[in-house]
Amino acid sequence: MVYRSSNYLITKLGGSYTPGDYLDLIYTLQFSDLIEQDFQSIQTWQDADTFFEEHTSFIHPVAFTGRPVAGIELWLNLLERLQQIDAINYDRIHKGLPYYHAGIYSLFATKYTEAFEWFGYAFEQDIRTGRIPNPGTPSLWILTFDTRVGHLTQGADYGNTQKLLTEIESLIRNIYQHDSFIITSQSLRGIVKSKIVTSGTTRALRSAWADFLALIMFHNYVKKIIRISPKQEEAQLSAHTALLRLTLILETLIKQVPDYSSYSNVDENSKLGDLFQHIIGPKYGYTYTSSNCFISSDIRKDYNLILNDIHSAESSEAKLAVAFTVAQRIRNYSHHVFNKEYISEEIFENIYLRLVYCILSVIVKLYI
Repeated sequence: MVYRSSNYLITKLGGSYTPGDYLDLIYTLQFSDLIEQDFQSIQTWQDADTFFEEHTSFIHPVAFTGRPVAGIELWLNLLERLQQIDAINYDRIHKGLPYYHAGIYSLFATKYTEAFEWFGYAFEQDIRTGRIPNPGTPSLWILTFDTRVGHLTQGADYGNTQKLLTEIESLIRNIYQHDSFIITSQSLRGIVKSKIVTSGTTRALRSAWADFLALIMFHNYVKKIIRISPKQEEAQLSAHTALLRLTLILETLIKQVPDYSSYSNVDENSKLGDLFQHIIGPKYGYTYTSSNCFISSDIRKDYNLILNDIHSAESSEAKLAVAFTVAQRIRNYSHHVFNKEYISEEIFENIYLRLVYCILSVIVKLYI
């Protein structure tokens, strides 16, 4: 089937056109009239996928010829235009496909946060319009590291999910091992698919996981930015922001566990130290109190000092408790002093790995 609006574009654009030519046409009155007719004929998510696939054929050539940012902008303009034409039907139809493609373009453009926001939007659309759970969808494949070769859209699905899985496996290898911390790529896939990225979990939990994956992809990028521009405020802000976001993800993962309210002495206002003391510590066999923080340096004063304390404290067996203390200090204090503390590449890597270690440890203990 060829929808009226896409047939109109085919006729007017021909085989050679610029992004400007495309934009000029979607803002014509004729295009508007045809969209209203097309929307009336879209009744299922399959119909919507067909509609957007036809329009994808006008945007893919732009994005896949070295202009992914332009491809994102074309999707944004098209979606905004569709909403302007018919807001009610726009809201009704399934939009997982354009959201997913915008995520892939964002990956190509190294816009990792935006990419995983788009994948999250696509997954929410899949849930809302009955596209989940069967059959699987591209957004589900990439959020759960499903790298089976059959999942191909111009190589985008397989290539990017495999890269993501490789990145997280590399980080896991770099994290010092704890005797209770054993996780493989296969078990991680199972944990995520069965406990986190499902239609039955909360949107907050799914969003936290998507943001975590974005920060995994962002990891090496931040290190390079610090390396080539160590004294630039922009590089420092990127490093501070990445660390703070990891602590927020950690807190969300704990507070979204299904039986969270059953734990004594914790509520929605509990801080990371309280959460570790009452939930994580007992599960890992630690006795942890606010007076036994393992790290004495105030992180607000000097990031270099905290590295010395980390290495000294980790001569004990309480490595996870040390990591949680770092997370607590970052969460509670560092976001107040974004531009006052210098973070070197070494400091960023040390703290980053400990926050990732906390997050994966929480997943292992609370979501298996």
